[in-house]
Amino acid sequence: MSLSTVSEIIRELEDEIEKLTEQLYIAESPTYHTISITEDLKVGKQVSNLRFDRIYPKMLRKLSTTHWTPVNVAQVVTDLLVTKQGTKVLDVGSGCGKFCLIGAITKPDSQFFGIEQRSYLNEIARRASQSFDLKNVSFLDGNMLRLDWNQYDAFYFFNPFWENKMSPFTRIDLTVAVSENRFDMYVDTARTRLEKLKKGTRVVTYHGFGGNFPNGYECEASIPIGSGMIELWVKQ
Repeated sequence: MSLSTVSEIIRELEDEIEKLTEQLYIAESPTYHTISITEDLKVGKQVSNLRFDRIYPKMLRKLSTTHWTPVNVAQVVTDLLVTKQGTKVLDVGSGCGKFCLIGAITKPDSQFFGIEQRSYLNEIARRASQSFDLKNVSFLDGNMLRLDWNQYDAFYFFNPFWENKMSPFTRIDLTVAVSENRFDMYVDTARTRLEKLKKGTRVVTYHGFGGNFPNGYECEASIPIGSGMIELWVKQ
């Protein structure tokens, strides 16, 4: 593929993203759809990805099987991360906010935070949180490198750095710079940050995070589910 073709694809994607951001159709107040999802999740009923993902624009629904946490996975992860009221959970690379939304619905006494580089995804996530009438979820614009991890009690990684190794056609979009070097740097930084966290910190990965956990963490649960493995690591 020529450089000019790639540039043209990037421009087209940027135009689509701009239109998408301007024409977000997620309701800013609860609807029958979001109310019914909330009621079912709170009592532990099964909610399909197809049903949940209807809150998102069509373009994002197409990315769900590759990039967004499945509903049943999010439910298991949330139960592993939140063991007491007031837990502050950070989703590293939160995308359109799906995990945080499900966590905030099912654990109303805890707080969920998502950090995401793509501001348009955060805007969609914020609109979605309004449509669910959630007060215990926040979406932060930016890179996890600039965030103080010490203010959180628990962390979730859905292999967030792997996009640096994906082909252009399987990535979320082409608006974020990627490279093998960035992948290695992000993984090394995550390991360093995890190493410095307080005892009792709980970390759950789905499809891993790209590297090995630092010394001091023990794997307390390993659960095959969906297309991968959920692992719970606890700082000793």
